[in-house]
Amino acid sequence: MTRNKQLITIATTAIIVIAIVASALIFIKKTPLPGIETSVQSWDHIPPGTKFSSYKSSPPTSGPHYPDPAVCKFHESGAPIQNLIHNMEHGHIVLLYQRSTDAATIEKIKKLTEELSPKGWFLASAYDNIPSKFAITSWGWHQLFDTYDEPSIRKFYEAHKEKGREYISCALQMDPKKR
Repeated sequence: MTRNKQLITIATTAIIVIAIVASALIFIKKTPLPGIETSVQSWDHIPPGTKFSSYKSSPPTSGPHYPDPAVCKFHESGAPIQNLIHNMEHGHIVLLYQRSTDAATIEKIKKLTEELSPKGWFLASAYDNIPSKFAITSWGWHQLFDTYDEPSIRKFYEAHKEKGREYISCALQMDPKKR
């Protein structure tokens, strides 16, 4: 084979490879993250006990919040949303449920929380001020459910954990006995 033929073969092969890669990049669709994204409102701290009601989403996923996050555990009586927002800022996933949720489902939520909380990025809390029976939240994201949907909750958890404005695992928080 002559040198010119070799160069033509190499050039043709390179053009074909570039065309295939470019086509693949154009046609590959980015898999969307689960949930609804809300623009981040702020990360200002407000004094404990202060109420703020002008959040951009329901449930809130960012905005003014208390200086301390809630302990990563199951909060049957509910933790203040201003503490939970601080958890989201740290990259935690917060599962919210209506207090009217049946006992069997609450047991499922407790088991899920017991499984995921030790990994450092999950907590659950009763919270009635949501437009559905359940909501899963992270910093700037939320997803609503009318029924308990553990596969979708786990998918949201995997997609959004550790993606807050700050990166602080529950394991690094203050000892719960001191709260």
